Amino acid sequence: MAARRPEKQALMVGSESGSDSDVTEFGPPSRKGQSRSARNGIASNLRGLHKSDGSKINGQNTKTFALAVSVIMNIVFVILLIVARAQRPPSINHTIPPNNENQQGSPGHHQNTSNSTMSKPSSPLHHTPSPPTSVGTPKPDPEPSTDPGLPNPPPPNPAKMDCVTSSVTCGKASEHVPPPVDDGYVNVFKDLTSEEIQATQQYFLRQRSLSIQMSNNQGNYIASVELYVPTKTSTLDFLDNSRRQPPREALATVFFAKNTPPVVRQYVVGPLPRPTYHKINPRMTKDVPAAKFTVYRFGEAKQFIAQQTGHPEVQRLLWESFGAMSNCTGSWKDPCIMFLGQKISFGLMNRTSFCFPAYYNAEFPTIHPVPLQIVIGETQPGHFAVQFVYYAGSTFSSFAELIARYQEGSIHKVSRRYPVNVPGESSVAGSLNLRGDPFPKTPHPPPRQYEPKGSRYSIVDQHVKYLEWSFNVRNSVESGLQVWDVTWSGERIVYELSLQEIAVLYAGANPSSMFAHLSDSAFGLGDNARSLVPGVDCPEHASFMSTWILNSKSRVPKVERAPNTVCVFEHNSGIPLRRHRFENDWKTYGGLVDHYLTVRTIIVEYNYDYIVDVVFHANGAMETRVYATGYIMSQWFRYAEDPFGFNVHDDVVGSVHHHLFHFKLDMDVGGVSNRYETLDFEADERNWSWLSSFKPSALSSSGKFQQISYKHHVRKTEKDALYHYNFDTPKYHVFYTDKVKNTFGNPRAYRVEVRGFSKQFLPDAHPAVRSRKWMQQCMAVTNRKEEESKSSSVFSMYDADDPVVDFEDFYKDDESIVDKDLVTWVTVGMHHIPHTEDIPNTPTVGTEASILLLPFNYFPESPSMRSRDAVRGKHDSLDGVTRFETYGTETDFTCLPPVYSWLKQSQSTDYP
Repeated sequence: MAARRPEKQALMVGSESGSDSDVTEFGPPSRKGQSRSARNGIASNLRGLHKSDGSKINGQNTKTFALAVSVIMNIVFVILLIVARAQRPPSINHTIPPNNENQQGSPGHHQNTSNSTMSKPSSPLHHTPSPPTSVGTPKPDPEPSTDPGLPNPPPPNPAKMDCVTSSVTCGKASEHVPPPVDDGYVNVFKDLTSEEIQATQQYFLRQRSLSIQMSNNQGNYIASVELYVPTKTSTLDFLDNSRRQPPREALATVFFAKNTPPVVRQYVVGPLPRPTYHKINPRMTKDVPAAKFTVYRFGEAKQFIAQQTGHPEVQRLLWESFGAMSNCTGSWKDPCIMFLGQKISFGLMNRTSFCFPAYYNAEFPTIHPVPLQIVIGETQPGHFAVQFVYYAGSTFSSFAELIARYQEGSIHKVSRRYPVNVPGESSVAGSLNLRGDPFPKTPHPPPRQYEPKGSRYSIVDQHVKYLEWSFNVRNSVESGLQVWDVTWSGERIVYELSLQEIAVLYAGANPSSMFAHLSDSAFGLGDNARSLVPGVDCPEHASFMSTWILNSKSRVPKVERAPNTVCVFEHNSGIPLRRHRFENDWKTYGGLVDHYLTVRTIIVEYNYDYIVDVVFHANGAMETRVYATGYIMSQWFRYAEDPFGFNVHDDVVGSVHHHLFHFKLDMDVGGVSNRYETLDFEADERNWSWLSSFKPSALSSSGKFQQISYKHHVRKTEKDALYHYNFDTPKYHVFYTDKVKNTFGNPRAYRVEVRGFSKQFLPDAHPAVRSRKWMQQCMAVTNRKEEESKSSSVFSMYDADDPVVDFEDFYKDDESIVDKDLVTWVTVGMHHIPHTEDIPNTPTVGTEASILLLPFNYFPESPSMRSRDAVRGKHDSLDGVTRFETYGTETDFTCLPPVYSWLKQSQSTDYP
């Protein structure tokens, strides 16, 4: 049976009482408070009692009576000590071998040489607190014990400190208690299961009037299926008022290729798992022309490009100009050219058009461009014609014109060769293989984190419970990571925090860069989030969540498991959440490491990788962070590209671009009815009665004193709440319920702090902006409406002529936002001018943008004061000891952190 832990545990630091002060024990009062002479005195008393004459006791001798009382007290103490030690579970004993440095073959400085003597396998792992460390005065070597009842301490070991090992994995011992769960919680936000997706698919196949087929070849088919999140009203009635649970429903996007003209329509299907009805999605009621759908005519366009470039004269031009051909196997070992197609927005052209820039099929294609681009347009349904060909900075109306001009020698000819290995290396520039002079000189593992007693969070049906936080995680196929129903100590703070869109706007002196105005939801944000690798993308101790999707990219759409789409882990940031050291007579210290929980997904949109985190701190704060990494998009370098990018590799320009991320934040601070107020900073200038003693130069020209102040500004309407960042007018953005006040009469509020506002330079009439009007402001606050559930759509990359979702409609009616259910829409981003250090991959350092939600008069004090992770220190000037309190939290552990088996993974077919 494990020993009962006391509520508090003190570590004594800096004592000069010898080796006895190095032991921290649980249970009965510690003997370390007694001096060695006192313990010897107790032993002498016991021996004296054994030899004493009983007649002296019967004579009521006062001195002997006092001795007897002392003996009885010590006997009681010994009994208590024996009982306490008997209750202590077996522990792991670590024996450090003697110093063998002078022996042949002795271990080096970094080699582990310790032996471990384990307790019986059936015994639970016992963690003991770490010995205190000295502060200031060095501790003397231990002296031999003169107490016959105490063993002598081990002799000093001059060997260097070695690592000790254990066969028990951290968090796997039998004594480890699993983290708490929210018993009985029903997660209405949980993603669809494979059975629910299949049931939706089978239901549509039974609806003969819809003529839906299993194959996506020229027929009507289901493009995507995901959870249809129930209305907020019905959800809160269920969660807060114990009303009926909303039905499980699916949101299905159906591509009607047989309609004239072809359209895309969204349906709500339910109830799951046995659907009996379908209806038009009330959040998107109109049919969308199929031409604005990503996959529309893409297959036909690729076939047309293959036909055009497969002509022998074209292949000869490719070989002579680029040392590669397009009609090859596609292996990275072959000198092959590939064409990456991108659909062009209807804001730029009046018909379905594609641009196909050419790249070497090497690692990685987007940083190995060749100066050839083909722009084609649909002349009649399913039939295309070349609009122009771009070669080496010149434009030609057709391949025939290009070939003729090329053969007659009237144009500049390019001579490039397929990428070869870097001299002295085994891979090409752009490969992610190690190359160059390695560091460190010899392999030396980096630091790692682990959970000594297992995770402090639980995940049940995508519902996460972590300390005082609880929330639900889901991965939308269209828009990616979302968290729902976020509460602290049972009080809801956020109803929905969700990624809405990722946009990238490129620029350049070539057609491809000029056309590249990307909305990545067109390719599916959640659909492209998978395969997180433990130990790199997430810590090895992270928990991984997989989801089920309908893969419509295959010839026959099928339900597939998307492995490792989201990971959850607690992380030691290495920085205090709070701390202070007070150098006074008390010499006090208090601190708390910022341990926080992270929910992470990584979205890979071909070349770029976007890391999206939602973070939960111990002080009631939460935040979302985004990072950009992966490969840049590049084009062939010529001098006309000078204002659009630097030469980052051989004849390669890194195209300038703008990353933009849009988030939806539905806060319910103190309830659904909220206000939005800004605290606007300004200079206060007044006349104070004590200013007469100030120097005249310290005052303003009017004889007044200026200092920082702020004014309250309650935003009344949606247009009044549109925010464009201005460095000259700093402000706090505060959300609260006016009816709920703290002890001091201030509203219990949360503040939104944004680190990553990014100026959008293009005019409002620009085609890239017309379909992404959420870019026009840094932040907007609107009334929450079910029909305004999303700020973007999967069509926004192509629908500039008639946006499916026009974000301006959300606020143009200028409704009141006082005491309403409010939604905050936040845009963050970063401008990126690629440079040589972005080859091969853009580092995450310098690409972070974040949105923080900070408690603002919400709690009576920092809720982190309740955390057992805190450390409190106080120096006692009388005995010279600094005592550190860890509030029952153990500080020393002997266990093995979990290890990710790379060898096992390399042999697996399920990556990862």
